[in-house]
Amino acid sequence: MTTTTALGQQTRSSALRSFATSVWGWALLAVVVVTALAVGSIRSTAPPSTSGRIGYLESVIKCPTCDNLSIAQSSAPVAVALRHEVRALVDAGWSTPRIETRIEAQYGSDELLAPSGGVIWIIPTVVVGLGALAIGGVFARTRRRRRGRSTEDDERLVRQALDGLSGDP
Repeated sequence: MTTTTALGQQTRSSALRSFATSVWGWALLAVVVVTALAVGSIRSTAPPSTSGRIGYLESVIKCPTCDNLSIAQSSAPVAVALRHEVRALVDAGWSTPRIETRIEAQYGSDELLAPSGGVIWIIPTVVVGLGALAIGGVFARTRRRRRGRSTEDDERLVRQALDGLSGDP
């Protein structure tokens, strides 16, 4: 490897290191992380099986007479009746959100154990994003402080050290 090639690689490495620790590097990392989280949170487009939908609905619909038990976990008469109703609605071709809306209309908005809206996922994403921005801001501020201007005392000390090196041993 020639000296020119080694110097070129050092320059590229230095430029890459500089970019990776810059605000743009952190912004790129944030975009990649948010994109990965968004892609990972998207449900598959394949329709779930009838038994899968029934199992899901039975696990998220709360038993009206029980304390925080789903209708799948409860043997109360109202839970058994709700399980039969869910099966009948799924067999009739009702969509999952429509069934959830019907149950909420019949028994109240607290009847689902899992939130049905997508808003619940926005809150953690915003908190993580704000935390990442705060950490990035701290790093940027610390880096700016390190690059501060030298004072006259600093320059005097450097001159003294250089004079000491250039003097006779």
